[in-house]
Amino acid sequence: MNIRKQLVIAWVQDETTKQDQFVIVHSRELTDSDLDNALEHFEAGHAVDNLWTPVVFLEPALDTSQMRSWLQDEALRRLSST
Repeated sequence: MNIRKQLVIAWVQDETTKQDQFVIVHSRELTDSDLDNALEHFEAGHAVDNLWTPVVFLEPALDTSQMRSWLQDEALRRLSST
């Protein structure tokens, strides 16, 4: 078996409140540099914010309607489980 592509979805939480602040979506394992880049995008207001939890797509090709729909559903599930 050969894995050709990996998708990473990271839910970034506030350390104090333990609430999701934003989501990072990338096609490979995240590095420290990726995390810094995502945080900069989030803080600059470049996250997709029409979902329950803002999303930073580190690769524009991953920003699809199917991915947004899944992330919306997952965000609602996470909110209801708290």
